[in-house]
Amino acid sequence: IKIVTQAIDDFLKQTYPNKELIIVTEKQNSNLLKLRTLVESKDKTGNKIKLIVVNSKKYPTLGHLRNLSVENSKGKYILQWDDDDINNKDRMSLMYKKLSQSSKESCFLERVLIIDGETGKKYLSRNWGGVEGTMLALRSAMPKYTHLKKGEDTPVRDYFINKDSYIILNAPYLYTYIFHTNNTWDKTHLHNLCETELRHI
Repeated sequence: IKIVTQAIDDFLKQTYPNKELIIVTEKQNSNLLKLRTLVESKDKTGNKIKLIVVNSKKYPTLGHLRNLSVENSKGKYILQWDDDDINNKDRMSLMYKKLSQSSKESCFLERVLIIDGETGKKYLSRNWGGVEGTMLALRSAMPKYTHLKKGEDTPVRDYFINKDSYIILNAPYLYTYIFHTNNTWDKTHLHNLCETELRHI
């Protein structure tokens, strides 16, 4: 619940005003009641946050859940919002500005900040052509996510890259990836992402 609370707070603090947050969780989630209460307490008007509860047997992969969130969205643009990472308050507005002023269909951050939750060390990620989890894209241009348990974001990013319909924003401070023991990927993957240790931020 603490992680989800951070994600919701980051969303509500965004300087871009016209937004909605789609949260998808399984009905088997042991914290479901707490999550419902949290959403109700954070979204007083009831029109900023939508909680969707599904059966994990019907939607067994992250790809399934991603597609469901897109299908239930109302906006012109889709911004990926992972619950265990930190988003700067200007991420939404700056990525929107960058994309809306271009002729492209998607925008990705070139690099992100990374915090190793075990050691507390901070890193700047390497540049691998656009960080998948930071995607902002036109909803009408979005392909379906592949039904994968992990790595589901990469085919979507590659789709936009292959059709040369993406733009890169170099602003790593907008997104901080938190590595912890419950991440989809292991620590070897973390080390592959990091380029430079940051001793002062």
